Formats: sequence, structure tokens, C-alpha cells
Amino acid sequence: MQHNLQLKSLRKRAGFNTQADLAQTLGVNPRTYASWERGEVKLTLGDAQRIADVLGCSLDELAGRAEPADRCPSAAAQDSRRNASPAAPPKSERARPGSADADRDQMEIVRLFNQLDEPRKGFLLEAAQGLAAASKPEAAVAVTSF
Repeated sequence: MQHNLQLKSLRKRAGFNTQADLAQTLGVNPRTYASWERGEVKLTLGDAQRIADVLGCSLDELAGRAEPADRCPSAAAQDSRRNASPAAPPKSERARPGSADADRDQMEIVRLFNQLDEPRKGFLLEAAQGLAAASKPEAAVAVTSF
């Protein structure tokens, strides 16, 4: 099956040198992932979606289907995004919600989140909830007015 050929190349392009590295990030047994990559076991749609999110690619690309150039960022562009400074860009440069850049940012956040251990995931989730609440001052006023 063609998508199995893509698994290995997309895994390496995303910076996962070994099958075990990606399996750990996905939270699956390394043997399970290896069987997917060798084509011995078919992926479920849910597993394919998780892999695509972590690898920063589409399901089409994972399956080996060609995508229009404007929808498929180059490996060099993805590498530069992966190695970019973690500081948030100025507000004027942030991606608009629903834009392709926002979608890529969201996929990158999911990929990084999946690499964390459970305590750090909990910490990050609490921090994100606090930031979201702080960005809506009207919600904070409503809570404190009781």
C-alpha cells in the first residue's frame, strides 16, 4: 500500500529518526507503529489522523496522494517553523483564525503537546486555560461580580 511508503519518509521529514520515537509520541506500542509502517496492519482513520497531526501533514499526503502546491508546505518551510523561536510573534503578525497559518500553528501545538509526559500536559492545559480566561476580560468581570 502506498501510504506505508509515505509513513517512513514523512516520519523522517518530521524529525523522528526512529519508529520508536514516533510511536512514543503517538502513545502506541513501537511494534504497532512498525507494523503500520511495514504495511502489515492497516491504519484506522483515527490513527491516520493522529499521525498526520503529529507529522504536520494532511491525510492525503500521508496516503501518498498529490496535493496542490499551495496546500502542501515544503519540507524546508516546515523545518524552519520547527526550529523557530518559541516566542509569540507580535499581534500584528499572528495568523488569522481559520487561516492556513493558524491551522499549521495548531498542528504544531498538537505535535509538541503529544511529545510531553502526562504531568507536563496537565500543566500546559492549565496554563492555556488561564491564558484563554485572561484574554476575555468580560468573563473575568462576570465571575468576580458575584
